[in-house]
Amino acid sequence: MLMKNSLDKINELEDIAAKILKAKKIARPRRPIVIEFCGTPKAGKTSCVSSLNLFLKRNGFKTKVLTERASICPIKDKYNPSFNLWNLFSSSAELLENFIEKSKEVDVILCDRSIFDCLCWFQWFKKYDHINNKDFAILENFLTMDRYITMFDLIYVFKTSPKVALEREYTNLLTRKSGTIMNMKVLSDYNSCIEVATKKYKGTFRSIKEINTDNLSQNEVSLKVTNDVLASLIDLTIEKVAYVSRSSLSNFENKNFWFDDKLITKLKVSFEYRNLVEKNSEFIQPIPIMVLTDKNKNRVLVARKKDSSLGENSPEKDKLVSYFGGHIRIEDNISHIDFEQTIFSALTREIQEELGITLNIASNNSSPLFIWLKDNEKSAKHLAICFLYQADFEHHKIKLDDYEFIQKTGASESGRIFDLKELQFEKFEKWSRIILSELLEQKGSEYQLDIFDK
Repeated sequence: MLMKNSLDKINELEDIAAKILKAKKIARPRRPIVIEFCGTPKAGKTSCVSSLNLFLKRNGFKTKVLTERASICPIKDKYNPSFNLWNLFSSSAELLENFIEKSKEVDVILCDRSIFDCLCWFQWFKKYDHINNKDFAILENFLTMDRYITMFDLIYVFKTSPKVALEREYTNLLTRKSGTIMNMKVLSDYNSCIEVATKKYKGTFRSIKEINTDNLSQNEVSLKVTNDVLASLIDLTIEKVAYVSRSSLSNFENKNFWFDDKLITKLKVSFEYRNLVEKNSEFIQPIPIMVLTDKNKNRVLVARKKDSSLGENSPEKDKLVSYFGGHIRIEDNISHIDFEQTIFSALTREIQEELGITLNIASNNSSPLFIWLKDNEKSAKHLAICFLYQADFEHHKIKLDDYEFIQKTGASESGRIFDLKELQFEKFEKWSRIILSELLEQKGSEYQLDIFDK
């Protein structure tokens, strides 16, 4: 029976959940939050996943639970690395399907053992020479590549002592004989491998949280985890975006645009809720964008944004744009050190969301063009970092995001690839006109506006 303070805590959590759902209705649908649960066997992972899933569903969230695969693995030898590989590929396939193809249908994906769990077990296989160093290094690099780690928002590592784990194991069994994994030696060694993996990959994944369940009831564990998950949902529902101080750009106050190979490495970036950043005139938001042209730089992709996707007084309203991209979110900050990598991560995500294509942006870019127009309040708060990408338009099947852009239908110019000679500059907003002039060298006396003066 729940105590009064537990009931009060549940009511508090339900109030938080209601506020998050309200915020989601006015925020643009993005991708689901992904949480992995892993750790010592019998530490309470599966029970916690079930409890959290029930809470989220009954409070209006759309969830998907990816169940653990070890119990149904057809490979019986648990000391064979192929056992772990089968679990990895099986769970990854289901994760990718839901994350990529069903991203708008799901708010939260709960993984009962996934990528980090596999890293822990491969650490254990390595400890006992079940896998050689070369194969371990290959698998480690594979599991920690950006495409994988950027999907995970929160990893919960549950730990319990071997003694408590075995007590829980035997509670409903009619035998006291140990199992292949469920014995003091393996559990103790595996806990050590969990500690090694947690320390080793702490800076690789976005957030790893440890919880020892030895002296906690299942209800206490579920309350704690649910509270943490709701806090993460708040951060992901209400965007935290990157900003730099205006003082760090003081050398460029008198410039509207410029090329600078080293500026990115000098910028000191912080993250805060977008609404707070937008209100502060001293916070300048770096906006990575990209112009897509063909291999010969003769053609360019253009689009027009829907009024419903634009803010009040947006300079993009009723204008064509020659670029794609957007804000840097805190979930793009996978490096924590290399801001250039964070920029490419954000731009890769934005291009996938806006155009439906995946590009290796880091390998196909020239020196960035910086644009900082200060002719209106909105533009003055945004610093464009523009890259040129020479795309194979015959290969890429571009599909404009129907939430943000007017679609390519009838006589619409949006979503079309134009020959540069056909462009009418007056139809484009100012960032685009600078991009066309400086990156694509479309200069002409009739287009020389004041904003083009460096």
